[in-house]
Amino acid sequence: MSISFLGVLAYILGPLIELLYKVIPNYGVVMIVFTLLIRIASFPLAIKQQKSMAKMSVFTPMINELQQKYKDDQQKQQEELLRLQQEYGYSPTAGCLPMALNMLIMFGIIEVVYRPVRYILGVPADAITT
Repeated sequence: MSISFLGVLAYILGPLIELLYKVIPNYGVVMIVFTLLIRIASFPLAIKQQKSMAKMSVFTPMINELQQKYKDDQQKQQEELLRLQQEYGYSPTAGCLPMALNMLIMFGIIEVVYRPVRYILGVPADAITT
């Protein structure tokens, strides 16, 4: 039996749903509360991603200007873009990590919702016939 990375996340998130169900015995309400908890937990990542996007919108005109100015000299263009990034402390990939983490968490949630018997109730995959 192989466990994917999403399966590992599902093994973490599934017992959380089970615990919530013991407190609130209604799966509809549990899913709403679970979603709120996940959104609250991922809120700092969302803020970081929004800040990165706002920073990108400020730097886009400067980057476009450099690309137009040095459109014939690719080497000089790359040097100037690097200098701009170092001078202002900007990284164009800074918004990717929070987005990737959010996506992984959401895929883990999807795995739990699609296979609740396995991850919430703890029934092994071998015992479940598909």
